[in-house]
Amino acid sequence: MQELDKQIALKKTIEIVKPVEQKQEYKFVGNVRLVRGLKFWEFNIDTEELKEVEVVLKKVLDISKEEHSIKKAVYNSKSYYFQALNRKNAIKKVNKRIEQTTGIKDYIKE
Repeated sequence: MQELDKQIALKKTIEIVKPVEQKQEYKFVGNVRLVRGLKFWEFNIDTEELKEVEVVLKKVLDISKEEHSIKKAVYNSKSYYFQALNRKNAIKKVNKRIEQTTGIKDYIKE
């Protein structure tokens, strides 16, 4: 009986597994039609930071070999995204949004 257990134990192979680094995945969240002349802004709710979003322009070929440009931006789930002409108008839009949701007036004073 012991010999049988040894034979079964010898037949089992031991696998050495190396943990693989996780690749960063990009997930499609949505799209926004950018209005000409306006900039894309991001207000981070945690850090209360208002900044302009960096939009990356990529050139893509389609099936008919025509070149198209695609604009992409990195999405943060804890941020509020919107379009505004300049920083002053962006602050007004953030204050308006916060007043609608919480009732606090003049949240950002810059």
